[in-house]
Amino acid sequence: MYSCIHCGSVYLRKEDAEKCVDQEVETPLIEVGKLLIDHSYDRETVIRCFSIKKAGHEISYQFEWLEPEGNEWKYVFTVNSNRCLKDHFSEQI
Repeated sequence: MYSCIHCGSVYLRKEDAEKCVDQEVETPLIEVGKLLIDHSYDRETVIRCFSIKKAGHEISYQFEWLEPEGNEWKYVFTVNSNRCLKDHFSEQI
């Protein structure tokens, strides 16, 4: 058995594990605490990145927004790769 040192995937063949290792590993494009403007639901909303997790070879970003009632930050959505983050927030990162 062979495994990828980046994502932990396990393979029966060494060649398959080496192919996985050779795939690009994402690095974060933003830092935790970064504020962005989301334009979903026909309105402008300030969101904040509160978590960055490694998901295989990709990065997963979790965002929250400041809830008007109670003035508390609440989870709102997750963006599951740098490509998706660029698609939605390219002008802000």
